[in-house]
Amino acid sequence: MRRRFLLLVLGMCLGTDAWAEPGLAELYRLAEQHDTVYAAARATFEADREFGAIGLSGLLPSFSLGLDASRTSIDRNSSLAGGSGKFDFDSRSAALSLSQSLFNLEKFKAYAEGNARVAYAAAVLAEERQNLALRMSQAYFDLLVAQNNLDLAIAQRNAEQAQAEQARHLFDAGVATVTDMEESRARYQVSAAQVLLAGNVLEVSRQTLGKIVHEVPRELGSRGPYTFTPVLPEPNDMDSWKQAARAQNLRVLSQQASVGIARLQADKAYAQHYPSLELTAQLRKEREPALFVDDETAAKIGLQLSVPLYAGGRISAESRRSVQLVEKARSDLETSQRDSEIAVTEAFLGVSSGIAQIAALEQAVKSNEITLKGMEIGQRNGFRTNTDVLDAQQQLYAVKRDLQRERYQYLLNWLKLKAAVGSLGWADLQAVDAMVAIGH
Repeated sequence: MRRRFLLLVLGMCLGTDAWAEPGLAELYRLAEQHDTVYAAARATFEADREFGAIGLSGLLPSFSLGLDASRTSIDRNSSLAGGSGKFDFDSRSAALSLSQSLFNLEKFKAYAEGNARVAYAAAVLAEERQNLALRMSQAYFDLLVAQNNLDLAIAQRNAEQAQAEQARHLFDAGVATVTDMEESRARYQVSAAQVLLAGNVLEVSRQTLGKIVHEVPRELGSRGPYTFTPVLPEPNDMDSWKQAARAQNLRVLSQQASVGIARLQADKAYAQHYPSLELTAQLRKEREPALFVDDETAAKIGLQLSVPLYAGGRISAESRRSVQLVEKARSDLETSQRDSEIAVTEAFLGVSSGIAQIAALEQAVKSNEITLKGMEIGQRNGFRTNTDVLDAQQQLYAVKRDLQRERYQYLLNWLKLKAAVGSLGWADLQAVDAMVAIGH
């Protein structure tokens, strides 16, 4: 199928300007810019990217500067000679401190956890991008179905209006009965109401798509129903698609990252049992002119070893809790893998059965068109009643609606199949545009 779609894309590039109506690919670009759900996901990703810098900060040197200024007043009364008096003086001090971890297993695990969280955020954003493509495609196809249904409702109304006028003329000529005339009029009124309903559905569908892409071009869906030749998945083997889903599905990848994060959190909790070693250094300068010296500068450097002994059981409790969260993450991963297999199965069968459904409905349209012509000829010759013609018209338009809905569902299932294995992208939307452009 990939080769076919490459040819379709090439055909689109070589096509005429008739394909000016915005398609999936162009709408997807608009959705990336305007969809609020995706904008929130993108902002969350940008926020979560900072976990990497946060984790790294624990391994880098830490500097601090302390400044102190004070005024001291001393009123001394001493029996020693010269020991009494009142002293007022200002004190100034500044201290520059450095701290660098030499060994701190908890901080090393925190750094690894930060990187894992960034990978998880990237997988979640990629999944949201795929979800955006699917949501936009669903809204796009719903709009096309609504436009198609409106066009068919108008055509059916016009046909039944003509049939009602014909029934009235035949009644006036004494050929048809009042029942035929009233039934034709009733069906026309129902079809007119269906036009209004289809117009309402179209407007709601347009607003639903507009919520994602911000503004829907008014000409969208105005070219009429799409026709194309559906193809089977390649490879046409469900097990191959299932294996790909278990390994490549974006929800699976994000859950794999969650398992990694849970393991690192467990390691970080247990690492609190280990001692830590830090390099410390300080440069301090003081000025107290009323004491023994006017200025004093001191520098010191050393190692600080911390050995945890007992923290009230908190560290052990955190470790046990982290172990259970690892098991939860593993179960969630298995759930996501099973869900991906179900999604692949549903989409794969939808594509495969959709081909048969489309072929059957296309044949049904041809058969009902022939039937309708036969009924109209029979009515003119007096062999068929007005009701027979109306029933044939109604059946034809119903089959046409089912056919176009099935075509759009086939395209959506194809996109869902690609999404289930984590490979849905802009090129696939272009391929769908090319398919319907060449087939139209």
